[in-house]
Order: sequence, then structure tokens, then C-alpha cells
Amino acid sequence: MKRTALLLCVIVGVGAAGTVAADTIYLKTGGVIEGKIFYNKDGKIKVRTAGHAVLVYDLKTQVERFVKDDKDGSDYLKRTGGVKGTEAHNPFKKKGGAKGTADDGENPYLDTTELTVEEEAAIKVQIAKLQRTDNKNQNRAKTKLIALGYKAGRLVQDVLTDAKPRSRQRATEILQAIGYKPVVPTLISKALHDSDVFARTAAIDALSALTGNTFSFRSNDPLNLRVQAIGKWEKWWAEEEAKYAPEEEEEDLPPEEDKSSKDEE
Repeated sequence: MKRTALLLCVIVGVGAAGTVAADTIYLKTGGVIEGKIFYNKDGKIKVRTAGHAVLVYDLKTQVERFVKDDKDGSDYLKRTGGVKGTEAHNPFKKKGGAKGTADDGENPYLDTTELTVEEEAAIKVQIAKLQRTDNKNQNRAKTKLIALGYKAGRLVQDVLTDAKPRSRQRATEILQAIGYKPVVPTLISKALHDSDVFARTAAIDALSALTGNTFSFRSNDPLNLRVQAIGKWEKWWAEEEAKYAPEEEEEDLPPEEDKSSKDEE
């Protein structure tokens, strides 16, 4: 009897663990982060994602709003004078549209950002630190690149080909945090195929946040199952890319001659 009761408790415990809701953070860049908020002090929150990455965000400058375990982060909204449900705190409706989102009327997968010489130099300094082998420099660089926002995306994306798995992982986490949708096709064609399981986990976390899809891809699944899921991603991307394909311009042909008038002559 005791053994049956103990087994029942274990089953219930496992079931309960599987139903724990994830916290959701809506960024001002348009990005959406899911994970577990384990720190919320001094105007900052720390989030642990499913891939065990730890992300840090400034509530005033980077976070639009957050939902914690299905309860809206009303403490943050009150402190900033916002009211839940108002336009000012709606992450899906920004004035003029957030750069790189569908709201701006442009292709969200196309980066047209122009960097100044100073901005490019500042980003490259942090990328050099991101590509080092020590965690301290990598984490600091990651925080600073996230703070720079969308404009850092194009240069950060180049790190996805770095030889070091941790650099690729952190670059992907940065691109997710800044809502950089132009990286989506690269994540599908390269990052999901990464030989490192943590880099693959970061890739599917980013794709899920940027597109809302997963297509049942799991980073630790056997290769044949991952290939099947990647096939679904590739099919989705072909359809998504086609939505923004430029329309073919019709060739201007000379007006047809009026044959009836010629016949009367």
C-alpha cells in the first residue's frame, strides 16, 4: 500500500512539473523571451531559458512588459506608471512600427540598418570579447551587445560561424534577445545543424521566440528526428520567404493598332 502511494506521489509530482508555466518577457525591440525569471531587483530581471542560458534585461530601457507564470507583471507596470491594456504597454503595437518587425511595413527578414563608423567600431569591440574563451568577457560582451539593440544584429550574426560553440550559442542568444528576425534563415540552414547540443538549443529557442514555431525540433533528439523537424522548418521558410518576394513588373507593351480602321481605308 505504501509503495503504491509513493508511486502515485511520484507520478503526480512529475505531471505537475511538466505543467509549470514559463515566464514571458516582451522586449521593446519586438523580441519575445520565454524562460524562468529568477531575479527581479534594482530595475533588472534575470531569465533562465530552456537552453539554460541566463539573460539579463533592464526593465526601463529594454522590457516592454512581462508575464510571470500567467500573471501579468503588474508591479513593473505600476512602477513605470503604465496601465495594463493601454497602447503604451502593448508590445505588439508600437508607434510607427518597431524596426525589423512586420509593423513597419517592410520585410522583417531584411536588415536595412545603416551604422555610423563609431557604432560599427563599438560593436566590433564587444564581438571580439564575445569570441574569447573566458565566460566573464563573453557574458559582459553579451550584455552590452543586447543593450545596443537591433543595430548590432548584422555583425553579431557573423559570429554564428565561429569555431567555438559557446560563442555561437551566445551570439544566438543575443540575436533572440534583440528580436533580430533577419537571422531566421541562417538559424534554419546552419544553427539547427550545429554539432553542439547547446548551440542547437539556443537556435531553437531563438526560432521559437522570433517566429512562434518549433515544429517539434528538440536539440537532443536523434539525428533522424532532427532532420525531419528541420525539413518542416525549411518548408515553412520557403512559404514565409515567398510572402516578401518582389512582384514582377509587367513589361510595357506598345498599344495594339486598331485593325478595323485600317480595313475601312
